[in-house]
Amino acid sequence: MPEIQRLRLSSVDPAVPDIKNIIELIKSESRMMPHMHFSMQSGSNAILKSMGRRHNADMVRELVALANGKITFSWDIICGFPGETDELFNETLELVRETKPIKIHAFPFSPRPDTPAASMPDQVDRSISKQRVKIINDTANDNRAEFMKSQIGKTVQVLVEENNIARDPHDIAVKIGGDAIPAKTICTVELIDICGDGFVGHTILDK
Repeated sequence: MPEIQRLRLSSVDPAVPDIKNIIELIKSESRMMPHMHFSMQSGSNAILKSMGRRHNADMVRELVALANGKITFSWDIICGFPGETDELFNETLELVRETKPIKIHAFPFSPRPDTPAASMPDQVDRSISKQRVKIINDTANDNRAEFMKSQIGKTVQVLVEENNIARDPHDIAVKIGGDAIPAKTICTVELIDICGDGFVGHTILDK
C-alpha cells in the first residue's frame, strides 16, 4: 500500500517465528519506523523459564546484534517475580546495560488470585520489587539520554500529533518551534536540543 507513508509496530514477542525477517524489513523499508517494543518481562533465563516465556537472553542479544544499531528498542519488565534473587535481578540489569533499550516500562510483580505465580515459593517483598523498578528505570533513562545526545544535529522525519508535538522515528517526542503545524502532518525537522525526555526541533523546508 504505497499511500501509507509511516508504519510502526506495537508490542512484539521476541520469540515470534518471523522476528528476524521483521527486523530485516525494518532495516530495509524506510516506511517502517526503526523502533521495536519487546514484551521481555525479564532478562534472566531462570525467571523467563519460570514465567513460561519462549525467549531467553541470548535470543534477545542476537536480535539486537541483527538490528546493528539501526533500530532502537523498548521493553516491558516485571521486577520481583517469585524466585528473583539479587543475582537473577542483576542478570536482567546487565542485559539492559548491554543491549541498551531506550525505554522500559518496569513494574513490580503483583500476585493475582488463582494464578500459578501467586502460589509460587520465594515471593519477593514488594519494597524490594519497587527498588528494582527504580534501578531498571534509572538505567534505561541513562540509555535514552545517551542515545538522544547522539541524535542532536540530525535531520529526521516526524509525524505531528498536536500542539506542534511530533513523534520521531524512534518514538521520541519532538517539540517543534515556530508556526502551528496541522496534526497528522509528516515533516522534516532538525533536532537541536533536548528538553526533559523529548527533543526540541525546527522544521527544514523540503526541497
